[in-house]
Amino acid sequence: DPLTVDDADALRLRASGVEVVVPELSRTSQVEYRDQNVPSSINGTTPEYLDASGGRVLAGRFLTQGDLEGRRRVAILGSEVVKNLRVAPEDLLGSSLKIRGTNFQVVGLLASRGATSWFNPDDQVLVPLTTAQFRLFGTDQVRSITVKATSAEDVPLAITEIERVLRHEHRFVRRRQPGVRH
Repeated sequence: DPLTVDDADALRLRASGVEVVVPELSRTSQVEYRDQNVPSSINGTTPEYLDASGGRVLAGRFLTQGDLEGRRRVAILGSEVVKNLRVAPEDLLGSSLKIRGTNFQVVGLLASRGATSWFNPDDQVLVPLTTAQFRLFGTDQVRSITVKATSAEDVPLAITEIERVLRHEHRFVRRRQPGVRH
């Protein structure tokens, strides 16, 4: 079954060993600014994103609960997006750009974190999850749920609890194998 915000809420409320829960919806799309048009990952997320990812705002501000509730058209840009748009960061803050033909105001810029082997967190545009779902992509689903355990020692507990809660939410029952006790 697809993941939803309800799944994230259930994890937040019922999973032990979990400190931060961040539902996300990401897709690649074109970002237009003046005469520049670059592909980037558009990540609909929540204000807790920084707590889970370890990122930090370099200039401006991050997403707020009001942005989420109001489905506001605000954007926070990763450093690689700024570089790809070939514009000075100070010129972007407060300006307008387009994502899928919709205007967004740039309210924040993220500090560079560096790419991992499979993902570059600097090459993304963060927008409120609700805005991504209902104004950009037309879905109430989420693509992933990022979770931060309360501590390194609690990771095994968090994994077990996440599985338990999601099985319950999706009414998934593990089949018993003959001769194996669960």
